[in-house]
Amino acid sequence: MIYKNQILVFIISFLIAGVFLLSLPDAGFSITCFGVEDDDSSVCSGNGTCTAIDTCTCNTGFIGFSCELLACFGVEESDPSVCSGNGVCAAPDICECDAGFSGLSCELFTCFGLVESNSSVCSGNGTCTAINTCTCNTGFTGSSCALFTCFGMASDAPAVCSGSGVCTAPDNCACDTGFTGPQCGQEVAQIPLTQIPTLAEWGMIIMAGVLGLISIYAIRRRKATT
Repeated sequence: MIYKNQILVFIISFLIAGVFLLSLPDAGFSITCFGVEDDDSSVCSGNGTCTAIDTCTCNTGFIGFSCELLACFGVEESDPSVCSGNGVCAAPDICECDAGFSGLSCELFTCFGLVESNSSVCSGNGTCTAINTCTCNTGFTGSSCALFTCFGMASDAPAVCSGSGVCTAPDNCACDTGFTGPQCGQEVAQIPLTQIPTLAEWGMIIMAGVLGLISIYAIRRRKATT
């Protein structure tokens, strides 16, 4: 029994001594990570902390056994999928996007300088489905959906609205003078100039009308006296 107690006391004393020695700043104990001591500025490639033998805890934006690799959003810089495959990982979590792409990880298309999530992309009349590629809503056309369509024709087409009006909104034609109809395809009936009376003829017409009224008045008066 005494022997066992002596062993127990020895173990406890050893543990206490060990804790005490580890707590001393100059105790002479050090950890190394891949041959570099933990207090060396270059340990873990200067991008992390040596927390155990050959075990590095990397700073944000770095990965690898010794934190030697740059990363963007958890993807190593040389991985084909870094920055959504549409850019270069230039710094920790900083992507430089290729032309036509935008977003933190280059995950968004751009159409004519506007990112696909912008409410004004494709003139606000369509969806940006690929680089500089707009899918226009019904009633709109053009590379950036900036033009109306009237009955299947773009508003800038010479034959739109039958060539006799202006396409001012989807399927809405403002007709030129003398034309009517949904597509301005009907001419408004007009009196030919050759059928309009001359001034002299208007005078004769008025004179005939006056004489007619006088005749009617005379006839009624004659009947009234008989």
